[in-house]
Amino acid sequence: MRYMVSGAGLLAALILMSASGSMNFLFWIGQGQSARESTILGLVSVAFDIFKSVLPFCVAWAWAMRKRAYVIVSSVLFALFFCFSMMSALGFAAGNRGYVAGGREALALRLEETEGELERAKAQRKALPTHRVASVIEEEIKGMQKDRFWTGSQSCNDPSGREAQNFCKKLADRNTERAASLAADRLSLDIERLSREAEALKGQGAGQTKDPQADMVATISGLDEAGSKKAINIFVALLVELGAAFGLFLAMGHSFSHIPSATPAPISLKTVVAETAQALERVAVPALTQARKPAPLRLQMLENGELVVDQHGESA
Repeated sequence: MRYMVSGAGLLAALILMSASGSMNFLFWIGQGQSARESTILGLVSVAFDIFKSVLPFCVAWAWAMRKRAYVIVSSVLFALFFCFSMMSALGFAAGNRGYVAGGREALALRLEETEGELERAKAQRKALPTHRVASVIEEEIKGMQKDRFWTGSQSCNDPSGREAQNFCKKLADRNTERAASLAADRLSLDIERLSREAEALKGQGAGQTKDPQADMVATISGLDEAGSKKAINIFVALLVELGAAFGLFLAMGHSFSHIPSATPAPISLKTVVAETAQALERVAVPALTQARKPAPLRLQMLENGELVVDQHGESA
């Protein structure tokens, strides 16, 4: 079970490392003056990011082996590489978020313009005089053009008499009605097109909050919109970089039980026995040799005048 959890953590760590490296590469590749310089900057940023993920292991091993100078150097380098990756991630997040917010703002402006045109078209159509269908009016005009007053007034260019004038006035009214009907048809088509365009823009997110996440953070934290966006960028970049820096170290943490230690190695029982035997031999052999030396001989005269040999007070 421990290895399954470690495997899942290892996979997540590798994904975060890839994400961090990609963010660094994409940010720095846009900072060079030429394609070659951009590629170099991108590759260097990826190398720094990989080094950042490896250094926690180096610090842990050096700490276990009591190499304090190595720990200090590795820690300083880790801090520098982490700050570098953090700045790169912040630049990437800010640029990407700004692009998305700018796109939403452009959609909102387009929707505002479209809705303005739609309202103007509706107002213009409403302002037109009452009219019938254009085809009906055109048929009536064609019929009137066959009247004798049409030909007698030279197509109403020179009407003479009251009846001819009334006829031409009626014909002019029909032409005006036809123009209003044609204008209404055109405006109806424009209104239909603008309505479809407005619905399409709303489907793309126009008319909604430009940055819902920033608005929510602003509501909770009390920050303004700009401050909320900055806080979100910092938080996201920090999470990615922390995961990329320590994810691999944490996923492989169970392996540190095998790190060699700088403490003295334990003494085996065989060594203890051998050294004890040597010590006993150094102490016991001189004592036994001293014990085996012949006792000094002394002569002792008994009461009866007989001489005997006395060895430590014992008669022989």
